[in-house]
Amino acid sequence: MIHGLLNLDKPQGWTSHDAVAKIRRLIDQQRVGHAGTLDPNATGVLLLCLGKATKLSRYFMLLEKEYHAFFRFGAVTDTQDADGEVIETRDASAVTEEALREVIARYTGSLLQTPPMVSAVKVGGKRLYRLARRGKTVERQARPIEIRAFDLVRFEPPVAEVHIVCSKGTYVRTLAADIGEELGCGAYLDRLTRVRIGPYRVENAVSIERLAELAAGGAPDCILPLETAIDALPRGVLRATPGRWSAALLPRSLEALEPFDPVPVEGQFLKIQDRIGRAVGVVEVEGERGRLRKVLQFDRP
Repeated sequence: MIHGLLNLDKPQGWTSHDAVAKIRRLIDQQRVGHAGTLDPNATGVLLLCLGKATKLSRYFMLLEKEYHAFFRFGAVTDTQDADGEVIETRDASAVTEEALREVIARYTGSLLQTPPMVSAVKVGGKRLYRLARRGKTVERQARPIEIRAFDLVRFEPPVAEVHIVCSKGTYVRTLAADIGEELGCGAYLDRLTRVRIGPYRVENAVSIERLAELAAGGAPDCILPLETAIDALPRGVLRATPGRWSAALLPRSLEALEPFDPVPVEGQFLKIQDRIGRAVGVVEVEGERGRLRKVLQFDRP
């Protein structure tokens, strides 16, 4: 079984599930999952976790996202993007670049965003998109997001080209729709490319076609090994001797590690190393008392 991370350049028209199914067939392996969905109409970085890396999918989901997007003003769709049906058209001729920049500035920083009905968010244990397919609309709770950068690259009416850096859980199509409402003309997401997740950029992503070529010759070398994939994690060094944890459980408390600065917070993932620099595994900080939950452990001789 292959264990590692694949930075895939998802083609337009594919669902994230389509991509997972294709990779499973190409490498003849069932244990494959994605670390955060990308809408069918969107292209760009889709991180796929293989083998033991599936245990780290939640960590990869938490990483910062970067997008290149196009908003089209003057129309509203039932999905907030170009895949949906136009349900209303309005006059957008009064929208100016200055007005657009003013609204965009208000959408930078910490915000509350209501997820769209056509989304994978669960309400009452049911996916919203499944309810939407049945013609149902339910109340959704607004969720905290953070927009760290929101820049207007170009405005050629009725289309605005934008660059966005944001936190997990941000719906770019909802940003388009909300901004369109503020400007009084409506808008939807016309095109979207995810150019980055954490340190993983679209320039370094592999296409489906290239992956198929590589897989024909055996295990593709574009798959990052587990230890490389977790290299960006904060490191926790064991106080113990090198061999102490090789055949035992990972540490259960921050007290088993050398002092941290700053101290890790709840929900943070740590790469655990022994005192000679070997990766032992990955843990997650739980609670305020520094308890550690094992995420995965490397096999050591």
